[in-house]
Amino acid sequence: MVSYADVSNKELKLTLKQYLAPEHWDLNDFDLIISRARLIEERNIVEFKLSFMDLYLDTRDLSFVDAHPYFS
Repeated sequence: MVSYADVSNKELKLTLKQYLAPEHWDLNDFDLIISRARLIEERNIVEFKLSFMDLYLDTRDLSFVDAHPYFS
């Protein structure tokens, strides 16, 4: 897998879309979501605010982080 530091916007959009049903893709402006991503460096997490949920991915391999970074 590719890390957050090395991923292209196109690859990142595809990764984000994997977590949404296709009928919800139009509800999200993926370029804006990516530009507003928040990096939580001390936990190696990046936060994306999608239309109806927050998505947390590990910055090292873009794998899903199951819980809010401050709860664990």
